[in-house]
Amino acid sequence: MEIRASRRSFMRVSSLTGASVLASACAPASAPAPTSPGGTAPAPATAAKPAWEPQWDEWVAGAKKEGKVVVNFTGAGAAWQRIGEAFTAAYPGITAEITTFGSSRLWTPRVVQEFQAGVYNWDITQIAIDDVMSTLLPQQMVVPLKEHIIRPEALDNNVWHKGYEWGYLDPEKKYGFGFGWRGLNLIYANTDLVKDGDIKTAKDLLDPKWKGKFIYGDPRIYGGTIYPAVAIRANLGQDFLKKLFVDQEPAYSRDFRQITEGVVRGKYAFGTGIQPAILEEFKAAGLADKLRLIEIPEAFLPSATLVWMMSKAPHPNAAKVFINWFLTKEAQAVYADASKQNSRRKDVPVVDKANEVDPSREYKFVVGTVDTLEHGKQVEALFNDWLK
Repeated sequence: MEIRASRRSFMRVSSLTGASVLASACAPASAPAPTSPGGTAPAPATAAKPAWEPQWDEWVAGAKKEGKVVVNFTGAGAAWQRIGEAFTAAYPGITAEITTFGSSRLWTPRVVQEFQAGVYNWDITQIAIDDVMSTLLPQQMVVPLKEHIIRPEALDNNVWHKGYEWGYLDPEKKYGFGFGWRGLNLIYANTDLVKDGDIKTAKDLLDPKWKGKFIYGDPRIYGGTIYPAVAIRANLGQDFLKKLFVDQEPAYSRDFRQITEGVVRGKYAFGTGIQPAILEEFKAAGLADKLRLIEIPEAFLPSATLVWMMSKAPHPNAAKVFINWFLTKEAQAVYADASKQNSRRKDVPVVDKANEVDPSREYKFVVGTVDTLEHGKQVEALFNDWLK
């Protein structure tokens, strides 16, 4: 629809001096090992398992009995399916059923309606924090994720940008974990229409020649337009925001494939809502060579993509196995490669250099945090008014 306006153990061995060797050779033979009353020698002691392993083994066994886990992601479906396939390969006998919605605003009303009817379909979901804070959490539809993360590789503070604990971005610091870590430098340009040097700052987007040459993901459902707008409003003011998103007569769409194709084919010069995984499909067909991100300093924000665990999960053991696996290096590498979005794990290669977050820089807003959420609501209210 278009409208206008990612034990080792060791043994200590002490050397013996020549005298001690001789003494030990002359010593009487040691007594035989004691036996149990039944006449058999006791079994040798075995090393204790790490504290987390018995619980983990119990969850895996339970997950295999449940047979599957149901996970919801927002964005391009083909990319997320690879994550499901990787999980099932790592844990044979547990199928990962993946559902995808273009936006959390499209998934949330459905899951709320189902919960109210006593229907519970999902175990894990990846959606924006605003929908959780406004809807899911008040209705007790998510449970604390933090108490179910037990694998040391997931808990390692040193492998996460900003540390493990920072990833819990809800006010109580326990429900939703930020695993993705990328900049929202999300305005793409068609280089047949937009030449190098045309756009140096956001102010260059107000040139009259660009009027009618923008297509944006509908900000009433899509954060990828909302949050660059948050940054622009903070840096350049609300009047500037209205000039760019209203006076320049952009088109708005909820169809991300339509947006991508519109910019790829030159119908539009600029667009937001271009999903990296969808863009890869156009690149594979040789149709996206002229598309590139444009760097607009006033529009850049870092973003932490969050994952949540549903209450009344139909497959509770499989949900715990999946979420612990998903936060490992192995799984995050699959996520990054499939979605073309950067992981917050430092040991996973950056796949999107254009949206790499500078670790040495302090940012006023971080998408996914509660502090930024209020600013997003204010900008969304503006768009609801402007796009009536």
